[in-house]
Amino acid sequence: MAFVQTKPQLKTLKQTAELVAMGISKQELAKMVADGRMYRVRQGYYMSSEEFHAATEESLVAGFFPDAIVCRESALYYYGYTNRTPVVWHLAFARNVSRSRLKASPVSIRPYFHIQRLFEVGVSAAGFNDTVLRVYDRERVICDCFSRRTSMDAEVFSEAIQAYVADADKNLANLSKYASLFGISKAVESVMGVLIHA
Repeated sequence: MAFVQTKPQLKTLKQTAELVAMGISKQELAKMVADGRMYRVRQGYYMSSEEFHAATEESLVAGFFPDAIVCRESALYYYGYTNRTPVVWHLAFARNVSRSRLKASPVSIRPYFHIQRLFEVGVSAAGFNDTVLRVYDRERVICDCFSRRTSMDAEVFSEAIQAYVADADKNLANLSKYASLFGISKAVESVMGVLIHA
């Protein structure tokens, strides 16, 4: 079949309705899954079995959660602010996201939910092993550390702050702006006051 020859790309993951519109009946799709040519990644979403098994976790995250933002420990690890490799993907979502969609994730994730006003603060894009993902910038990640300092591992917090201070790409103006926006200016200044005002 032409569809198998032109395998769906993960970045344009095919839904059942799209496949039907391409001329593949639901019965044909079921047969393709049964004989191993297609992989049902989760309800209503398919891709070639070959592509799914060759996919990286990064490409799966990008394909299934284009609305997500890499955050917390995953972002700390990306920026080199911690040596602890996360065992799950820490992803931020808008508060109104469908929770059922997250439960069907093909990779292990830990979701965090934000009100829309704060969700996009500090978002940027970066390459994760040849896959572009949205990720919070350094300053947003550090502000998130301060926001949850009491529940965060003290060693990871200290390691992250020290790494940020030493980072030549830090942006103190943005750190101060975000800290004010999140209502944590005093907490940030108590630890990094001299650095912020340098």
